[in-house]
Amino acid sequence: MRNLKGREAAVAYREHGGEPYHFSVISYDERGRPEALLRYTENLGFDAIYYAYNSMNQLIAVTVADPYRQFATWYGYDGNGRVDSVWTKLSEAGYGLKGYNGAQAKYPTAAMSRPQSAEITYVYTKTGQVDSMFYPAVSVAVDYRYSPRKWLDTLKATKGGSDLFTQYLIFNAGGQITYQSSSHSGGYPLNQEYTYDGISQLTEWEKQSGDIYGRTAYGYNSAMAKYLTVEMSRPQSAEITCVNTKTGQVDSMFYSSVATSSNHDPFSLYSSSLTNNSYDVCAGWQLYPVQ
Repeated sequence: MRNLKGREAAVAYREHGGEPYHFSVISYDERGRPEALLRYTENLGFDAIYYAYNSMNQLIAVTVADPYRQFATWYGYDGNGRVDSVWTKLSEAGYGLKGYNGAQAKYPTAAMSRPQSAEITYVYTKTGQVDSMFYPAVSVAVDYRYSPRKWLDTLKATKGGSDLFTQYLIFNAGGQITYQSSSHSGGYPLNQEYTYDGISQLTEWEKQSGDIYGRTAYGYNSAMAKYLTVEMSRPQSAEITCVNTKTGQVDSMFYSSVATSSNHDPFSLYSSSLTNNSYDVCAGWQLYPVQ
């Protein structure tokens, strides 16, 4: 252990009084940056995390080691100090803290060489957002597109020119998502819409994928705590009618649908659940499920 003056050097902790203590010790480099965290537990013995930095104090390598193996992650940066490459490697058995003979713990662990090919590479826009990610091992590219306000509005993952996953987002003036559409290759898109009240609280969430439709409505009390959640899963032809109190709170609801509870058609979907949330005078939350 090095450079401990004025810094946290060791921690003893346990989850409850009936178990033995676990111990962690920390070592620092000459600049006061954590370079190693060693931990002892009764089941594994020692495990450790080692850190390495560049001259700009950016993390360039993290190595995690147990008694038998180690796993390392390396980070590369572009000229603006942004992560542009990530490499990973898992050692063979015998390169952990105990070494080949299984008796003598080693510090530091035997260093592993960084692989030639990165696991992930990043490209950025001129304004600093992630423009694309690429996974060389599987030849998958992920592209990101942004609105004029720099909000992510399109995400697309492709391989060999074929779409694997796409997602589109629409925002309101306050930056909240109002519409979201996502789809996997060959599957039905999942479309979701979000509605908010005048103080930006979520009041309604609708989702549809193929013929499956769902809707969740939310109500709030004067303390802005959620007190009512209504969830429905039904065909689009079904309707819900709400009776509101003078303060706008939902008092009762009536359901109508071509697929009723007495309709035992296995291909029709009709289900509903109601959850009431009530609060004490100190705003403590209580949950009362009602079926």
